[in-house]
Amino acid sequence: MSVTRSRLVVVVAGAAGLLLLAAPDAALAQCAMCRTALEQNTEVAAGFNNAILFLLAMPYAVFASGTGYVLFTRRRRLTREPRGRSRAAPKRTGRIARAGFGTEGQA
Repeated sequence: MSVTRSRLVVVVAGAAGLLLLAAPDAALAQCAMCRTALEQNTEVAAGFNNAILFLLAMPYAVFASGTGYVLFTRRRRLTREPRGRSRAAPKRTGRIARAGFGTEGQA
Protein backbone atom coordinates (compact mmCIF):
# COMPACT_ATOMS: atom_id res chain seq x y z
CA MET A 1 0.00 0.00 0.00
CA SER A 2 1.41 3.36 -1.06
CA VAL A 3 1.34 6.16 1.48
CA THR A 4 1.12 9.64 -0.02
CA ARG A 5 2.98 12.54 1.47
CA SER A 6 -0.18 14.41 2.51
CA ARG A 7 -1.55 11.33 4.27
CA LEU A 8 1.75 10.93 6.14
CA VAL A 9 1.60 14.58 7.28
CA VAL A 10 -1.94 14.10 8.55
CA VAL A 11 -0.96 10.96 10.48
CA VAL A 12 2.08 12.62 12.06
CA ALA A 13 0.07 15.73 13.01
CA GLY A 14 -2.66 13.55 14.52
CA ALA A 15 -0.14 11.57 16.55
CA ALA A 16 1.42 14.80 17.85
CA GLY A 17 -2.03 16.09 18.81
CA LEU A 18 -2.80 12.89 20.70
CA LEU A 19 0.49 13.15 22.58
CA LEU A 20 -0.32 16.74 23.59
CA LEU A 21 -3.75 15.67 24.82
CA ALA A 22 -2.26 12.76 26.78
CA ALA A 23 0.22 14.97 28.67
CA PRO A 24 -1.14 18.54 28.94
CA ASP A 25 1.27 19.49 31.75
CA ALA A 26 4.28 18.55 29.65
CA ALA A 27 2.90 20.55 26.72
CA LEU A 28 2.72 23.72 28.82
CA ALA A 29 6.08 23.24 30.54
CA GLN A 30 8.95 25.68 30.22
CA CYS A 31 12.60 24.93 30.76
CA ALA A 32 13.53 23.63 34.22
CA MET A 33 14.89 26.97 35.46
CA CYS A 34 11.86 28.96 34.29
CA ARG A 35 9.44 26.45 35.72
CA THR A 36 11.13 26.57 39.14
CA ALA A 37 11.17 30.37 39.15
CA LEU A 38 7.51 30.65 38.10
CA GLU A 39 5.96 27.94 40.31
CA GLN A 40 5.27 30.33 43.18
CA ASN A 41 3.14 32.81 41.21
CA THR A 42 0.59 31.24 38.86
CA GLU A 43 -0.55 34.59 37.44
CA VAL A 44 2.97 35.45 36.33
CA ALA A 45 3.40 31.92 34.96
CA ALA A 46 0.24 32.28 32.86
CA GLY A 47 1.52 35.59 31.49
CA PHE A 48 4.88 34.00 30.74
CA ASN A 49 3.18 31.19 28.80
CA ASN A 50 1.14 33.74 26.82
CA ALA A 51 4.30 35.70 26.02
CA ILE A 52 5.96 32.53 24.72
CA LEU A 53 2.99 31.85 22.44
CA PHE A 54 3.03 35.47 21.23
CA LEU A 55 6.73 35.26 20.37
CA LEU A 56 6.15 31.94 18.66
CA ALA A 57 3.41 33.38 16.44
CA MET A 58 5.25 36.52 15.28
CA PRO A 59 7.49 34.96 12.58
CA TYR A 60 4.44 33.29 11.05
CA ALA A 61 2.48 36.56 11.11
CA VAL A 62 5.33 38.48 9.45
CA PHE A 63 5.75 35.83 6.75
CA ALA A 64 2.01 35.62 6.12
CA SER A 65 1.63 39.39 5.81
CA GLY A 66 4.57 39.62 3.39
CA THR A 67 3.21 36.78 1.28
CA GLY A 68 -0.27 38.31 1.33
CA TYR A 69 1.11 41.65 0.15
CA VAL A 70 3.01 40.06 -2.73
CA LEU A 71 -0.01 38.02 -3.84
CA PHE A 72 -2.33 41.03 -3.53
CA THR A 73 -0.12 43.29 -5.66
CA ARG A 74 0.47 40.57 -8.25
CA ARG A 75 -3.26 39.88 -8.60
CA ARG A 76 -4.07 43.60 -8.81
CA ARG A 77 -1.43 44.15 -11.49
CA LEU A 78 -2.67 41.22 -13.57
CA THR A 79 -6.30 42.39 -13.47
CA ARG A 80 -5.42 45.98 -14.44
CA GLU A 81 -3.18 45.20 -17.41
CA PRO A 82 -4.00 42.01 -19.29
CA ARG A 83 -1.00 40.44 -20.98
CA GLY A 84 -0.58 40.65 -24.72
CA ARG A 85 -2.90 43.62 -25.28
CA SER A 86 -1.80 47.15 -25.94
CA ARG A 87 -3.83 50.20 -25.05
CA ALA A 88 -3.67 51.59 -28.61
CA ALA A 89 -6.61 51.17 -30.97
CA PRO A 90 -6.33 48.08 -33.19
CA LYS A 91 -5.25 48.61 -36.79
CA ARG A 92 -7.81 48.00 -39.48
CA THR A 93 -6.44 45.42 -41.87
CA GLY A 94 -7.92 42.84 -44.13
CA ARG A 95 -10.53 42.93 -46.90
CA ILE A 96 -13.09 45.01 -44.99
CA ALA A 97 -10.62 47.80 -44.25
CA ARG A 98 -9.37 47.85 -47.86
CA ALA A 99 -12.91 48.02 -49.18
CA GLY A 100 -13.67 51.02 -47.00
CA PHE A 101 -16.31 49.45 -44.79
CA GLY A 102 -16.38 50.81 -41.27
CA THR A 103 -14.29 53.86 -42.15
CA GLU A 104 -17.11 56.29 -42.91
CA GLY A 105 -16.37 58.64 -40.04
CA GLN A 106 -12.61 58.61 -40.48
CA ALA A 107 -10.78 61.19 -42.53
